[in-house]
Amino acid sequence: LIDRVVGETFGEVDLVTGILPLAQKRWRSTGSLPLDKRRNRLTGFLQRRGYDWGTIRRVLERVRENP
Repeated sequence: LIDRVVGETFGEVDLVTGILPLAQKRWRSTGSLPLDKRRNRLTGFLQRRGYDWGTIRRVLERVRENP
């Protein structure tokens, strides 16, 4: 629901851009963990906040490119 409303208002690119700073902070805080655990923790973190898998996938790609 959150993604749908925000997506309709701001578009998917803006949604990913808005989540990115929070996701990058979480990604850096798990820096000592193996990559798969970092990815799983960030995925769970974003899922608990109501983001859909498509948005989470795009955020993961961006975070891994620019931590």
